[in-house]
Amino acid sequence: MERTVECGKLAAAVVRSIDELGRAADDAIDAEDFGEFTAAVEKEVEELQESTGDAEVAAAAESVLDALDEIAQAAENDTEPDLSPLGDAADELTAICSPG
Repeated sequence: MERTVECGKLAAAVVRSIDELGRAADDAIDAEDFGEFTAAVEKEVEELQESTGDAEVAAAAESVLDALDEIAQAAENDTEPDLSPLGDAADELTAICSPG
């Protein structure tokens, strides 16, 4: 099944949001602001899940959501979040949504 241009656009939006999330983590913002960043990424990923019937895209999107949950839990516990699983999941999503 050919993946849509929408998949690529949303994957790019997710990656941009993840970059912002990384900068927010580096700036040591408070948990509430950090939660706003994670919520923005979650919204974009959920839009992607809703817009595709592709199981591979849905699985990659779910990996992003799982990583976001771990980050949110770390922020709530005032521990430094490990962003590497989120980066890995975003890379997977981008690779799946990229044409070719």
